[in-house]
Amino acid sequence: MANEKFNTHAWLRKMNEEKINEEYIELMPGMEEGLETIVEGWVEWKSGPMTEPSDIKPARKELLNFCVAYLKKNIK
Repeated sequence: MANEKFNTHAWLRKMNEEKINEEYIELMPGMEEGLETIVEGWVEWKSGPMTEPSDIKPARKELLNFCVAYLKKNIK
């Protein structure tokens, strides 16, 4: 799974019930690459030798909450 290319656009469309207007996003340099970096870090951690199956669900929630809080704090 770590070698698979993550499709950020498909994931974002799936995660949001409402249609994403990519009109602005595609004009922002590095946006997709930044998200892919986060996902690659997640996949690496998830497949790491110290990760227990019981760690995955709370870690996912923590990562998503961290990302949302970070973006809310820094995007004004």
